[in-house]
Amino acid sequence: MSDIKAVLLDVDNTLLDFPASAKEAAFAAAVELGYELPEDLMDHFEPINNGLWEAIERKELTIAGLREVRWNRIFEAVGFEGNGPLFEDTFRKYLNRAAVPVEGAKELVTYLNGKYMLAIATNGPTGQQKDRLTIAGLWEEGMLLLSSEAAGCSKPDPRFFAFCLERLRPLSPAEIVMIGDSQTADIEGAAAAGIRTCRVDLFEERHGPCDWRVRSLQELQEIF
Repeated sequence: MSDIKAVLLDVDNTLLDFPASAKEAAFAAAVELGYELPEDLMDHFEPINNGLWEAIERKELTIAGLREVRWNRIFEAVGFEGNGPLFEDTFRKYLNRAAVPVEGAKELVTYLNGKYMLAIATNGPTGQQKDRLTIAGLWEEGMLLLSSEAAGCSKPDPRFFAFCLERLRPLSPAEIVMIGDSQTADIEGAAAAGIRTCRVDLFEERHGPCDWRVRSLQELQEIF
């Protein structure tokens, strides 16, 4: 697309299959700590985790505060007694290495990075996300990594997208597209900054306005 010069690309549930990666990390952490986790644990993980990240987006919870509550709430939901913050620390250690790519992710990154200025725009920690993308074979030379850690705030905070625009100068917002799965963090946050938007509905259909919407990563190459 000739008027687009740069792409902001989300990581989890866009390039990487976060539920699969999180399951891999959780059960590896359980082995290290000697926990026997219920088999249905991850059925509870996803809705609780999504709710907590939505609270972060609304500024009702901080990323630092996530450590204290995430696994305690999940353990409570499944009736398991465990140390939530300790499990969180161990989980994150393994999550740094858990990188299950979405089908077509490698081809998409190679395509976009060869055609546009490509930046990863993520609420995940800088080092963790770069490590995971590298393990998955998705990190390429020339890409930028724009994280909430570096910006000092999380998507959809207007300051996050101002940080992205500063790093992508002299491009105008209309010359940039944000591609991601979250209607609030990715789509609404970017749109408020004048950035064009494409929502990726890989794992569930979401609702709300966006410039483009796709159900597979392969479709993105047809649009852009």
